Amino acid sequence: MQTRTAVLLSLGMLLEKVDTSEFIAKLLKIAKEENPDFIFTQSLQKQGFLLAETFNQGKIESETFASQLLKLLGIKTMPLNEFWNAWDQMVILGNIAEKVHLLQEVGYKHNALMYLSSDTNHSHFNKIVKESENQNIQLDATKQPIQFGQLPLYLSYRIGRNRETLVKHIIDDIRSKDFNKPREIILILGNPANIKDKTARQMAERECAVITAWCKENNVSVKFHNHSLEETFEQIFNTENIDRLAFKFA
Repeated sequence: MQTRTAVLLSLGMLLEKVDTSEFIAKLLKIAKEENPDFIFTQSLQKQGFLLAETFNQGKIESETFASQLLKLLGIKTMPLNEFWNAWDQMVILGNIAEKVHLLQEVGYKHNALMYLSSDTNHSHFNKIVKESENQNIQLDATKQPIQFGQLPLYLSYRIGRNRETLVKHIIDDIRSKDFNKPREIILILGNPANIKDKTARQMAERECAVITAWCKENNVSVKFHNHSLEETFEQIFNTENIDRLAFKFA
């Protein structure tokens, strides 16, 4: 039976939580303690986000990223092991195997191909790999894309791309297939309005606008995610009278 739909979703959707707020708050607290006159300006925020994006793309090493970020904030007393411990706690994994199994079942039921993507860094991905092994999820990192529980997974740091160019790369790759070529592709974006931090929200809005415009020009359906996985399924099935699935890209 020919696959009707290719669905691009984020690996982050399979995790319990991804939250940068506590990490940022911890760094800002230390920066303020070391320098009472410290102000986290929008310029500093943008530089910090761009530095993190460069790290996520695999363009700088872990030690370089940590030292440059601490230097940017004027922090001199924070040990690197404390930095990486706080960084590690951004990601709470939960039951990944259950989500992978759900994707495989729903994909089979609705005749859809699932593609995973992630602009996470190798530090967080290594944590995901270790937990996946504990949960008996089959993973083959020798392939490109990686096979994650029988699902293809594209990682920005292995390809050296940001989220925008990663999306384009994956969609081009999907369309290049001679076997199981989909009739349509659905990309689900997380709603930038749900981001609390103003600077991060504005950057996400600009990024989202660029991706959406490109998708419109290239015949890719874009949906916005505001619900749990199950609620998203319900919403799509109730509003689309075809075999479609939707997930978020975040």
